[in-house]
Amino acid sequence: YPTNDDTLAAGEVVTIDETLFTGVKRSTEAYDQNLLGVVSTKPALLIGGRERDGEGSTLRPVALSGRVPVKVSIENGPIRKGDALTSSYTPGVAMRATKAGPILGIALTDYDGEEIGNIIAFVKTGYYNGANLAEILTEPQEGDFGRAVLGQFISQKEELAQSVELSE
Repeated sequence: YPTNDDTLAAGEVVTIDETLFTGVKRSTEAYDQNLLGVVSTKPALLIGGRERDGEGSTLRPVALSGRVPVKVSIENGPIRKGDALTSSYTPGVAMRATKAGPILGIALTDYDGEEIGNIIAFVKTGYYNGANLAEILTEPQEGDFGRAVLGQFISQKEELAQSVELSE
C-alpha cells in the first residue's frame, strides 16, 4: 500500500490515509474506526501494489488477514491468547480491546511487559461487542448475577457518561 510515511515499520498498526486514494498511515487513536491491518514482516503473497501509481512516497506490505507480529502495549491491561486487539493511543501500537469498537484481530500469544512489545496476532478486522460477562463475574453466586452486572455498569458510569458511541 502506498504511504507518505517512510518510517512505517513492520508490526505497526495502520489505518486508511484519507489524503491518498488507496494509501495507509500509522494509526494514532484508540479504537480507530478506519483500522486496516498491520505492516507485514515477511508476506507470503503480495497482491497488487507493485507500483505506486504516483501515490505516496513509498510502499509497505500490509497484512489484511493472517498471522503476523504486531506491536502491543498493556494500556488496557495484559494481553492473553484470544483477546481482541484494537489500536491504542500510542501511534502504530495495538492494545487489548475492553469495550465495543473496531478491532484488528485476535492475540495468539500473551504479553504483560511494561514497554511496547511484540506478539503474534491473527489479523481479521471486525467489530468487538465489549466486555465478556465471564470477566465481569469472576465467581457469581446464585441470585447475584443482576447485582454483579449492575455493579459493573455503575463502576463504569464516568466512562459511559462521556462516551459518544451509543454501543458503549
